[in-house]
Amino acid sequence: NNKILRYNLTNRIEFLITELDRLISFYYEKEKKVNIYQAFISSKYIISIIKALNLLLIYINSSSKVKKEILESIQKVFDKSRTTEEMLSSYDITLESSLDINIIKQLLRR
Repeated sequence: NNKILRYNLTNRIEFLITELDRLISFYYEKEKKVNIYQAFISSKYIISIIKALNLLLIYINSSSKVKKEILESIQKVFDKSRTTEEMLSSYDITLESSLDINIIKQLLRR
C-alpha cells in the first residue's frame, strides 16, 4: 500500500515538473513552443496536482478513521453527490494552503 502511494506521489511530482516546464517555456522562450491555450491548460494541471498532493499528504499522515472519511468523500465526488471543490474545502485544501512551504518540504522528503 505504501509502495503504491509512493509510486503515485513520484508520478504526480514528475508530471508537475513537466507542466511547470511547459508553463515556464511559454513565458521565457523567445520562440514560443507552447501557445497560450497550452499554457492555460498547464496552469490548470499544476493547480490540480498541487491540491491533489496536499490531499495525499493529509491522507498519508492521518489516522485510519480520517483515511476512511477521505476515501468516502472521494467516492461521493465520483458518485456526483459532492463536488470536488466541496470535498477539498472540507479538508481546508486551497491553492494557498497547498503552496505552504512546509507542505512542499514534506513532499520533497518523501
